Amino acid sequence: MLDFGINPWWLALEALLLLGGLVLAAMLAADVLRQRRAPASTAAWLLALLLLPYVGVALYLLFGARKLARPKHRVARFTPAPALCDSQRKLSHPLALLLQGLGQAAPLQASRVCIHTRPEQALAELLSVLSRASKRVLVDMYDFNFDPSTQPIFDALNACAKQGLEVKVLIDDIGSNALRSLIVTELKLNGADVRRFKPVSKLMSVRIANLRNHRKIVVCDGALAWTGGRNLASQYLSPLERVGSWQDLSCTIEGTAAQTLEDIALSDWRFASGEKLPPSFDPHTPICSEAAAEALVQVVATGPDIREDAWYAALLSACFTAQRRLWLVTPYFVPDEALQNALTVAARRGIEVCLVVPAKSDNQLVDWVRKSYLRELHHCGVQVFFYHPRMLHAKCMLMDDTLASLGTSNLDARSLFLNYEVISVFYSHQQIGEIGGFIRQLMRDSKTGMPRSHWLRETLTAPLKLLAPLL
Repeated sequence: MLDFGINPWWLALEALLLLGGLVLAAMLAADVLRQRRAPASTAAWLLALLLLPYVGVALYLLFGARKLARPKHRVARFTPAPALCDSQRKLSHPLALLLQGLGQAAPLQASRVCIHTRPEQALAELLSVLSRASKRVLVDMYDFNFDPSTQPIFDALNACAKQGLEVKVLIDDIGSNALRSLIVTELKLNGADVRRFKPVSKLMSVRIANLRNHRKIVVCDGALAWTGGRNLASQYLSPLERVGSWQDLSCTIEGTAAQTLEDIALSDWRFASGEKLPPSFDPHTPICSEAAAEALVQVVATGPDIREDAWYAALLSACFTAQRRLWLVTPYFVPDEALQNALTVAARRGIEVCLVVPAKSDNQLVDWVRKSYLRELHHCGVQVFFYHPRMLHAKCMLMDDTLASLGTSNLDARSLFLNYEVISVFYSHQQIGEIGGFIRQLMRDSKTGMPRSHWLRETLTAPLKLLAPLL
């Protein structure tokens, strides 16, 4: 007689696997509770880990990390520049002091700042920076692609490498996945060192889905820097009149302020390669001066390698301390509850709060999710501008007439809490005026007011807000 009973060894194995999954899920749940997260995010991860342990564990290992543990042999820590002397501290904006209190570098002098509102200008400035390098070139880029617009950049990098300059190129493995190996090989053959940030091949160990290097920095000799929201690809660098070109914003920074950008790029390089490079400047050189700087720039780095969410704190502070106006430009608007409430409070207390977003971005899901947030802000008095001519990729802010910024950080959870980002904050009238003029032109090319929405569409898209922390 055949015995079709269940093998007790299989039962024991299943029980052991279940117990192991529950133990691992409990350990990761404890890790979730130790991290600083929004309550909604914490609750979502706990439910996933405890109700679906196997699925939840796999998802958390890939997506769950927010801040790195910073073992010294793996993570190069960003070192803030020395504090300003008393005479310069008196010139500091309250937001600058807040950022310093959160561990960021002090505002530093720049001998020259050039704001790029057009792609042709941005490309010309980048090539000028590369042509003046004499010792070292650092490229720290999210999306670096090879196309007709970037061909001159690759030519310049190859020329620098052939001349014997130290050329280090760091690209994000997901952002720059389209970069062909032949181009990379040519750079390496000419003497450049090219690395990929968190390669996809190391899927589990580096948690590739989150914590991407979204920074855009090119810095030469610690004194010449190019940064902002632009990646190095055709849509960011081809003329605006060309179909498919995006509106963006970037800048060139020359002088002492470029040192902070080199510090950040060196930190990213050390993390990706394990190679610790010395700075091009003496970090112990005092930076005090009795004269006011021609341009005063504070470079802010945020991400898993920085303990505090400094730029998020600065945005909240700006909402509560602005006296007359707060203008924000972002391609992707998916705020958390605190930022959404801060913007509504600013508008309620009479501040001119303006938000400029693309009428249609390159991410349809984000456009659906943002509608309810924008509609709430509109009802509370925030002026919402929808930019129509082309995709708007610029990320900038104007606070009163005292501060302006541009950088890589979008107004969404991914930029504010997960990705590696860099923002340049300007405290000098020239740059404040130029960024203010750029935003005014965007407003002139935009349509205001919220389009009417059918109740059925609102009902169907409302659940998408649950995806906001992942966008």
